[in-house]
Amino acid sequence: MWDPYAEFKTETLPNGLTLHVAHWPRRSGVAIGILVHSGARHDPVEREGVAHFVEHVVFENATVTRKEIEQHIKACGGKTNGLAGTDYSATDYNFFVPAEVPLLTNLLNVYGHMLLNAILERCVEREREIIIGEFNTTYPMEFAVDFAKRRQQAIYNAHWRGRFFDQTGRPDSVQCTTQENLQMFYDAHYVPANISVVCVGGLTLRDAMRLFSRSPFGVDKAGERIALPTPLHTFLSPTENEYRVSMSEYLRKKETTRTASYESAAVLPGCLSIQALDVVEGMLREVLADEVRERRGWTYSIEPSFDPLGDICDFSISCDALKIKALDDVEKVVNECIDSLSSREDLFRRIRDENVQEKCLLDSTVQSVCDGALRDLTLEHRISPVAEDIEELRALTMDDIHAVLSWITPERRWTRFVEP
Repeated sequence: MWDPYAEFKTETLPNGLTLHVAHWPRRSGVAIGILVHSGARHDPVEREGVAHFVEHVVFENATVTRKEIEQHIKACGGKTNGLAGTDYSATDYNFFVPAEVPLLTNLLNVYGHMLLNAILERCVEREREIIIGEFNTTYPMEFAVDFAKRRQQAIYNAHWRGRFFDQTGRPDSVQCTTQENLQMFYDAHYVPANISVVCVGGLTLRDAMRLFSRSPFGVDKAGERIALPTPLHTFLSPTENEYRVSMSEYLRKKETTRTASYESAAVLPGCLSIQALDVVEGMLREVLADEVRERRGWTYSIEPSFDPLGDICDFSISCDALKIKALDDVEKVVNECIDSLSSREDLFRRIRDENVQEKCLLDSTVQSVCDGALRDLTLEHRISPVAEDIEELRALTMDDIHAVLSWITPERRWTRFVEP
């Protein structure tokens, strides 16, 4: 079995910047991901959204414009993959281009200055309005904000995650964020010691070391790596378990929706095995689809999801278009589906083995391996070989499944029912 994640070689520049390089000799291109180990969870209180705001503004204070960066990359056949993204734990900047020294020298000069030496003074007000527009796109009506706020208050208690609807922050916190707040966050977090770089494709470690050390990425700038959060071993139950609401409270009669919706959410401690979470997600997806969609015909899709965040893990089951007649019974059926997993060793073994085979048959591109390495670095500050994941999967037992299930029982979930 070919394991592309086992091929990474790692070196650290004298200034603390870490390089992870997987050289694929026959590839003419290289995918480069630059990961700042700081994200929304590091936003100051009452300045939620700063990390995301900085991500927007750094491009407007580079030596060339954002549009010129995109055009330069696309002109040589490369891709920008959205240029950048802010998560709760990290912010990444990435591109895929030919592995040509002159081109890479030029791009690393631009990105190095942008991510280590910028003064964030241009386009702050314009990007503020764009970010608020981004928030309003996600939450276009007041009821969506009310639902998100209710959910936060119920399941997160005093935990940092309760300060956020999502990584964009809130309109009020974005409005009161100053240029000085942005520069302070940038100066503290955008430092070499807090940056990891992933290179996958036609670039050797030696060449990468030379290119990065001779670019602005090689400059000295004081700072340190933000430590990984300590995984929690317990978490408080939600302050309420059920919330029922009618859309008629928010919408005019002509706008009343034709379907109901259902969401059930919980917070799990971060100490649980990610491989076990993946297996439980697969098991639950199958039994919910069989019961709620196939057998009862209540909906087109009902989706479970686990989202590891380091110290905790978010869990949710979402159904956005549920038959109205199902509202009174859906929670009972969901609970029965979850309960049934504790005795489904047959299903556990099949889903576990499918996950193993999926990893054994990994169909990788330079971009997908770069993205996978960035995910590993975000969660663990290391790149995990596929063989390690397979070993952990094969070692799973029903005890690991029961450990996950114990955190998504009815008393540990907050459930919202929305009727027309």
